[in-house]
Amino acid sequence: MNEKAIAGYRTIRSLNERPGSHTILVSDARSTMNDGTAELRAVKRFSGDVAVSSILREIDCAVTAQGEFVCALDDVVAASDGSPAIVFSWQTAGTLRRLLRERESLRPGEAITILAALSAGISRVHRTGIALGSITVDRIHFDAAGCPFFSEWEDARHRADAPTPTKIQHDPVFLADRSQLAAVALSVLAAVSAERQDEHCMAELKVWLDDPHEHAAADWELEWERRLFSIGAPEPVSFTPEPESNLREVPLARVGRTLGPAGASNEARSEWGAFFALPVGIEHSVDEILCRLRRLGARCNVSVRQWCAPVRKRTWSVAAAGLIALVLAAALALAVEDDPNEGAGSLTETSSSSVADESVDSSAAGGLSQNEHSKQQASGSSVVRNGDLSAEPDEALQTLIATRARCIRDLSIECLEVVSQPNSPAFDADAKLIAAVLEGQELDPTSLFELSSAQQVQTLGNSVLFEFEAAEGISKPASLLLVKGEAGWRIRSYTLPE
Repeated sequence: MNEKAIAGYRTIRSLNERPGSHTILVSDARSTMNDGTAELRAVKRFSGDVAVSSILREIDCAVTAQGEFVCALDDVVAASDGSPAIVFSWQTAGTLRRLLRERESLRPGEAITILAALSAGISRVHRTGIALGSITVDRIHFDAAGCPFFSEWEDARHRADAPTPTKIQHDPVFLADRSQLAAVALSVLAAVSAERQDEHCMAELKVWLDDPHEHAAADWELEWERRLFSIGAPEPVSFTPEPESNLREVPLARVGRTLGPAGASNEARSEWGAFFALPVGIEHSVDEILCRLRRLGARCNVSVRQWCAPVRKRTWSVAAAGLIALVLAAALALAVEDDPNEGAGSLTETSSSSVADESVDSSAAGGLSQNEHSKQQASGSSVVRNGDLSAEPDEALQTLIATRARCIRDLSIECLEVVSQPNSPAFDADAKLIAAVLEGQELDPTSLFELSSAQQVQTLGNSVLFEFEAAEGISKPASLLLVKGEAGWRIRSYTLPE
């Protein structure tokens, strides 16, 4: 660049040179700032092969989105050779890349100041209908007050006039701006030296920024602000590198560590490290592992929230109620299984069934052996087997009535299968009787027959009808029908006194 002046501005130095354009830092000798120095500007010249429509598009975007956090367009001029040029106001304390390179670490408040301004700037530009198209650490500058601003309009596009939030949310060009800004934010947060209590919020913010699905959220701007300011409070950005002593002492002071005369640490970094008296190297390794685990937990937390977000709260409530009902049902079933009476009854029935299987052959011969019969009496079994019943109906009736009474006392419906045939009227009536007692009803004493008052009133083949003497005031006595089948005598039906 040999020209000493462009459209009345004195050239100082070249700022940026790209194919088709050249940006030059100039000073306006005709106007001065308050301190008496010449006001600086940037002049962007275009080569002759650049289309006029491209230049007009850049000018249109710069004018439309003019405001806070962007480089303002001052004028459109022509160079000495007739090529078009755009004049921008220019106050810069350096680029974001330069800040990250010169500062070994940033304080959380400085990162909040930078990122909050960039978020507000990109949101304001998008609401005007302009998409910047390219956001990098080289295209973000700082003014003299330390406020960041976007400095390039070369890749900007005018997408719509005053677009609605829904339009911004679904337009891929606007979403690309958000993704690029998120990448810049991750670079800034990577340089932050955070306190221990802020590490969790910092990790959650990084996970949120790294998720492309969050960039398309309708409340992206509000969520960005909420998560960013949960880290701490903003503070001014310092552009001068901190002394090396401060860079060493500040992180050590945060974790309560003291330095000896030689600058070496003689104490643990944290309370738990001091408690276990771990070497510093091992403690650092454990801290790194814990930090990774916290980041993984934050990422899992965000993933679970995203997975649960589409489900309505009422659906979760219904699912929780169903789960509670299943747990209660399982608990009741276990309680019933653990009931000592039922357990004893089941054990008795199982043992009796096994004995019955072993005694089939002896039953055919006329009954159990005397030894087995004594074992049965000792066990107190209330179950009737074929061999226990005499061929005489009177004796069989006594055994069946006694067994039925014990079944009703134990509230065992399974026990009734050896007293009456399943699906018979007597079995159904006794099952209903037990069910009524289980529901809390009182047992009717007349449902238990008195053996001493039983009399045979009719015999027909393999069936015998018994009647029981009626007490005073009873018009109709109780009756019971025994039927002999392959399994022996069983109660077929009965009627209670009326």
